[in-house]
Amino acid sequence: MKKLLISFLIIANCISVKSQFKGGGGDGYAGIPTYSQPFVTIFSGGQNDGFATAFYNQVGAPLPITLINFTGKKADNYNQLNWQTSSETNASHFEIERSTDSKIFEKIGKVNANKAENYHFNDNSYLIVHHSSLIFYRLRLLDIDGKFTYSKIIYIENTDNEAIVGYFYPNPATGNSAEIEVKATGNGKWTITQFDPTGKLLFDETVYLLKGQNIVKVKSQCLGMKIFQIENENFIFQRKVIFK
Repeated sequence: MKKLLISFLIIANCISVKSQFKGGGGDGYAGIPTYSQPFVTIFSGGQNDGFATAFYNQVGAPLPITLINFTGKKADNYNQLNWQTSSETNASHFEIERSTDSKIFEKIGKVNANKAENYHFNDNSYLIVHHSSLIFYRLRLLDIDGKFTYSKIIYIENTDNEAIVGYFYPNPATGNSAEIEVKATGNGKWTITQFDPTGKLLFDETVYLLKGQNIVKVKSQCLGMKIFQIENENFIFQRKVIFK
């Protein structure tokens, strides 16, 4: 019985000795012991000991180029892009990228960074690449170590298209149908494809349009925003409409 009592006292004394881990700087610990027992062992830890590291601000390396603005406009027979920088740290060059759908881009040119702060690039080939109503552009800014960042995406409307696709009306559309005007350059077949906002194909159909103004009726099987792609062998247009 004595042995059992002694064992119990030893266990009780062990339980009364508390250990407290404070972690490191920035972990929010107030430094006030929370245990009232007489035996408290405090392990303060140290900086970078793994505690509360998410609360430290990690200052990353500066971007190679600080871009103030990036704009574009249509000239006589080319698209002119202009951009301005405020600082260039270890900057290497700019790569100009173009797209007809704002998703898939291709490199079309390169301009070396020379601390000029004002740059421009002329896209002379946009017409022969694709007869799209909108041409999208972005810049890839690279430093001498190969690190890079992207600019915002801008677009320039291609007004050289003889075929013109207007905007849906009413928009938003009440119900499941809407109309759109299409000015065709001649008699022929056009394909109308409908996508949801994620790019999923919903359906497509072929319509025969006459030269001049045409009124095309479209329908949606469900409510919400839809993207319509209207195209023939020479032209392609995209428009958005909301069905509610």
